[in-house]
Amino acid sequence: MGARYRFVSPTAKRAQLENPPPLGCPDPDRASRQPLLPLDEQLEAVAFDGPSAQAAPAPIPERQASKLSPAQQLAQRRAAIADLDQRVRDVQPRLGLTVDRRFGKNELSSLTGTETAYGPATPAQLQQIQNKKNQKLISGSVTHWRFQAPQVRLTPEGWTAPRASFSNDPFTPAQVWVDMENVKSKQELDGTTVIESARNRLLLENKIPVPLPTTFRIKPTQEQEVENRWSLKNDNLDRDGLFVQYALPEVRLGSATVFSLKPQFMLQRAFEGSTNSYPAPRASAGSGTVSQSNTVGDLFGALALLEGSFGTGRFYARADVSSLSDQNLSNATRVVAEILEPLKLPFLGTPLARLFGAYRFRTWNGSLGEQDIYSAYGVSLEKQASLPTLGKLQSSYFWRAGVGNYQSNDFVSGNIESNNFADLWRANFYGTIRANLPIWSGKALPLSSEGAYRYSGVAVIPGLSFNFVPFLNLSAYGGGQSQNLVGISGGPVITLGHFNRPMFDYTRLSLFGSLAAKSGDSPFAFDRYVDTATLGVGLTQQLVGPLVLDGAVSYNVAGGSGYYGDVTNSYVELRWQRRAYEVGFYYSPYTGIGGIKFKLNDFGFRGPGLPFVPYEPSTGVVLGP
Repeated sequence: MGARYRFVSPTAKRAQLENPPPLGCPDPDRASRQPLLPLDEQLEAVAFDGPSAQAAPAPIPERQASKLSPAQQLAQRRAAIADLDQRVRDVQPRLGLTVDRRFGKNELSSLTGTETAYGPATPAQLQQIQNKKNQKLISGSVTHWRFQAPQVRLTPEGWTAPRASFSNDPFTPAQVWVDMENVKSKQELDGTTVIESARNRLLLENKIPVPLPTTFRIKPTQEQEVENRWSLKNDNLDRDGLFVQYALPEVRLGSATVFSLKPQFMLQRAFEGSTNSYPAPRASAGSGTVSQSNTVGDLFGALALLEGSFGTGRFYARADVSSLSDQNLSNATRVVAEILEPLKLPFLGTPLARLFGAYRFRTWNGSLGEQDIYSAYGVSLEKQASLPTLGKLQSSYFWRAGVGNYQSNDFVSGNIESNNFADLWRANFYGTIRANLPIWSGKALPLSSEGAYRYSGVAVIPGLSFNFVPFLNLSAYGGGQSQNLVGISGGPVITLGHFNRPMFDYTRLSLFGSLAAKSGDSPFAFDRYVDTATLGVGLTQQLVGPLVLDGAVSYNVAGGSGYYGDVTNSYVELRWQRRAYEVGFYYSPYTGIGGIKFKLNDFGFRGPGLPFVPYEPSTGVVLGP
């Protein structure tokens, strides 16, 4: 005999939302099955509902501990998954959606994709840290989602569902999926899709829940980019550290032009009360930076982008302002603009014409590090195309010819940037051929969840190939100087293993060298070629399970250059790599760029697949954290 009294209001019970497998999937008695009562209600029924409820329950057999080792249990689980009919076929990897939060440098300091791809051969890791396409917070897309919901109601405004789940993983068990409750989706007048939910989370391996915003705005662009309004960034060079950025809604000017503006507030600058990013007021632009007390304008900045198309051409302009103070505005502004138009010319086909201009643009130059171009304007003509395949040899070419006026720092020895500006015209021609020769190629594992796609979103094929890149670089300057280069770079890439076993089953080693003959020297620091001989090595190595170490480094090995042994680029990343997602932490000691990267892989496939939401038939509720 006993009594119970609650001195507080009873806590509202969390509704157990169902998300059962769709009709037609194995679960024949779902409609007639009675769900179990929660534990507290079962206990009250036993205590207060009479003798029949108080009868001793039938003994529950004790669960016997498995006599199998963890390795044997894992092998048994993998075998059971391998026996499933996944109901998918023709699985093909695609680009995927990447969330990349970079720290350390301004967004205008990297090369374009074409310049990276057709420069001297280097390990792939060093190319990705230079490519400015990777500097967006969110880039790419997931084009093929699997969807599961107990009920979807279509309305003129959109659709609603009590619970909805999305997965980019074509296989079951899904390695990652999005779980949403009380979902409402509608479309705004500009075509933006807004998805709101009471609770939204990303589940990794059905073990680790990652809270997500309850509202998503998906813009109607080809890439289907998810719009991110607020972001916390870091820029030690121009903004003295941490700053907050807010993305205002884009403004359409006509049918083919978009203007976007992102105001910024300098958090670290406001906290410290001073800035160390600019020369003294009224000092020459090439002077070194000094410490100054903040004005109100120094606490605010902005990033503006204008892009669009006209006819067959397109244009692009980007302004990055790190201070609105009148005394620092000229040194706090960086601008890049270009107009691109394909032209039909005799003997040349359809090259791309480019009209460009830049103000305080930064670029990287090997052993010389980061260099400034104070101002530049000019025109260029370029073309890239594939060459006919010769046996197993695959190759493509790229050339660019241009002329422009440049105002930039003089070159001085000792890896010290000059404070003096040279103002000269520069004519340049650059041409290269990139060729790849497969020497040996193995076979991939079966394209299944426990085969080639156990740890990787791309099937790993063992093999050996050789890359070589001959190049020609000719430059003439208004002062009568010239710098002419002819060289070749390249090296072998070997891949071992299939990335399927628990340890050391995937190794990718690349070794690249570059050798160039040079006559003359550039008067500028931004294109002075001092790395006439370089050596680079890259290594991607599976450690344990999905844990991968990825890194690369390149050195100047030109003995008479005065920069022998200097690092020309470097990169290291520790990555947790799975079929459906990747999480990595990376850093480049050379550029000072580091960050955290999360990627959802994307797959094209045919077939409906199996239900991917873990489901308890006796209760009808979703299992998970």
